[in-house]
Amino acid sequence: MRRSVLQLLRFFASQLQHWLYYKIYLAVRHHANQMHALQVQQEGQNGEMANAARLTKSEVGTLYVYLMFLVCYLPNTCFYFAISNSGWSTNVQIFASYAATLVFLIHC
Repeated sequence: MRRSVLQLLRFFASQLQHWLYYKIYLAVRHHANQMHALQVQQEGQNGEMANAARLTKSEVGTLYVYLMFLVCYLPNTCFYFAISNSGWSTNVQIFASYAATLVFLIHC
């Protein structure tokens, strides 16, 4: 019983973290749009395309970072489901070490 409660708390913490990463991405995208609008007002037509391309690259880069976080945390989330369904077997232990390695790589 206690183990399942801890697993549920970990799952919700993981989902909260994904939601926060998504909110950060939205804030960066909103900020990039604001900067683009200000630059267009100040510069007129000179260099507008170069600035738009730079801001788009920044926005896409932020999306890639978010997707990498998501990919690296996905095995950890699957691990919590595997342990709740099949218990702590040898295969789950092996999967846990791979999942922990990916989470560790993200924090380095």
